[in-house]
Amino acid sequence: MGTVLWDMFPEPEKTEGYRMHHKALNERISVQWETYSPNLKVWVGANAYPISDGGIAVYFRDITERKNSEQALEENKKRLESEVTTLQRLYDLQSKMSREKDIMRAIDEILAAACDLANTDRATMQLVREDGVFEIVAQRGYAESSPFITYFREGGFEDGCHRACRERIRIIIEDAANCPGLSGTEAGAITIGDDVLAAQSTPLVSRSGTSIGVLSTQYRRPYRPSDGEMRLLDQLSFLAAEFIERHRAEEALRISERRYRNQIEDALRESQNSYHLLLDSMDQGFGIIEMMFNETGYPINYRFIDCNPAFEKLTGMAVKGKFQTDIFPETEEFWYKKFGQVALTGEPIRFTNVVKELDRWYDYYAFKVGEHDSRIVGILLDEITYRIKAEQAIRESEQKALALVAELEKADKNKNEFINAKSHELRNPLAAVVAGLSLMDITEDKQKIAQANDIIRRQTNQLCHLVDGLLDLTRITNNKIKLKKESIELTDLTTSAVEDHRFLFDNKGINLVVCLSPKKIFLEVDPIRIEQIIGNLLHNAAKFTSKNDVVIVKVTQDTNTSEAVITVMDTGRGIDSKDLGNLFTPFTQIDKSLDRSLGGLGLGLSIVKGMVELHGGRVEAYSEGIGKGTKFTIRLPLQKKNIVT
Repeated sequence: MGTVLWDMFPEPEKTEGYRMHHKALNERISVQWETYSPNLKVWVGANAYPISDGGIAVYFRDITERKNSEQALEENKKRLESEVTTLQRLYDLQSKMSREKDIMRAIDEILAAACDLANTDRATMQLVREDGVFEIVAQRGYAESSPFITYFREGGFEDGCHRACRERIRIIIEDAANCPGLSGTEAGAITIGDDVLAAQSTPLVSRSGTSIGVLSTQYRRPYRPSDGEMRLLDQLSFLAAEFIERHRAEEALRISERRYRNQIEDALRESQNSYHLLLDSMDQGFGIIEMMFNETGYPINYRFIDCNPAFEKLTGMAVKGKFQTDIFPETEEFWYKKFGQVALTGEPIRFTNVVKELDRWYDYYAFKVGEHDSRIVGILLDEITYRIKAEQAIRESEQKALALVAELEKADKNKNEFINAKSHELRNPLAAVVAGLSLMDITEDKQKIAQANDIIRRQTNQLCHLVDGLLDLTRITNNKIKLKKESIELTDLTTSAVEDHRFLFDNKGINLVVCLSPKKIFLEVDPIRIEQIIGNLLHNAAKFTSKNDVVIVKVTQDTNTSEAVITVMDTGRGIDSKDLGNLFTPFTQIDKSLDRSLGGLGLGLSIVKGMVELHGGRVEAYSEGIGKGTKFTIRLPLQKKNIVT
């Protein structure tokens, strides 16, 4: 009181408030604006309007909470957008790596992604060689002559990357200058001298559980990655480990095929005895078959001439000397065509297929044995059932990632639609309050002043109701609601809630019927929240019913499930069956035009669901369709004294 306005808002000629005050004063019109007060450290919403003595009246209100909520919503939007972008980046990288044949090019892509995800320009990948040496196989962001890379190329920091790989845990060095094991050592001097002031190492652990190395990022400043960055690095490290392990397995298989084929051909030339000794020592399955063709040259069967022990072990069958039709009478035509093609053309083939009768996947390499007119085919095979299932799991993971992206985008879209649509619902009561204040300033008519008072009181209550709904939903979503449970009798509490809301139905001429259990039903609940739940359902029923409709409130006890059952059903508007699934979803409205015309933010049912679930119960909605009424059923666990055993 008595403070000069410009003391609160310095440099008045430069502020929006200064201009709006003068606009209202000079042009004799009502204006409104929002501004931030550094002195008060609050956001202020203001309305200025002319009054009869030639001056202006100004109404200020604290809008800091709304501004903070808007800022929080905007930050959430940016976070969701960032997460969607990052997930898409990881999905694209995973798809690219599934096709990439050059391992070093793929690792370079992985390091580039690691730098982006970890907010740095430096990264390294260290892998364990066959001889057990820990080696930096690729780096990003360092000069070719980097002392750091040179020093740690074949080795690494024992308490850093070595430990991360060995114990399969992430190691974080937030400040290299003060890190035990580095500080005061040659390794520490080289590390800090090359501007490496912080680092993290994430183990490369594949789906099979093998730890093959580490993915590290380094920083030019003391730094600790955020939880979000570490989660993304975990996903990237898993993708990298899967790719490297798969690439190594495929390369080993190719080398093995070449080695074994050369060995087989040499052995066949040398002697039959050496041939059998070699086949028996192989860990790959090897078999020789003779193709059978009909008179038209079409392959119809084949006979196993020979096979090694590994073939029988991998298939679980003794096949030597048997025809394929004797082993599997319903053999698919695919097998005859594949091996018959090799016998006829002499061109070797490699393919992967499942033996359905065994429910096993194999990788095959088939080649012709002998001269042009020979019908003998050699077969090398490896069981790859585990790999195929792992690839299937990766594809399912990709699908889940895409579904998550779609879900995040949908949530973001729903949130934006909610904000755009519901800003009007919050603004309308404010406008009515301002109008009422304006009326009180320009009139001395007691009746009009009383009307204005009623408007202001009613709209203020409406604003409080809207804001309470938003706050309740936020608390439920963030698990911030603390229930104050006590033993209550449900029929008495329901009667109280119904009587508090009976005027809603009396004013509209709606028939309200209450059917209560004759037995006392005791619950261990928060009575205020249970009354709120019943009140929200009664508000909803009153909103969507008309004169002469019937609303029935029923309270019973289900002894089979040990639950109290509260039912609120009406003969009102009803709900389309396709909309029932979204009825309790926040930020989603089933009928936007209808809901807005009736007022409110449309959060009541979301709050009901959240409150019921906090009490360990559940809520269901049912309607046969538009014009056929709606039924809401709430089930809450009984207090132990109610349960009959």
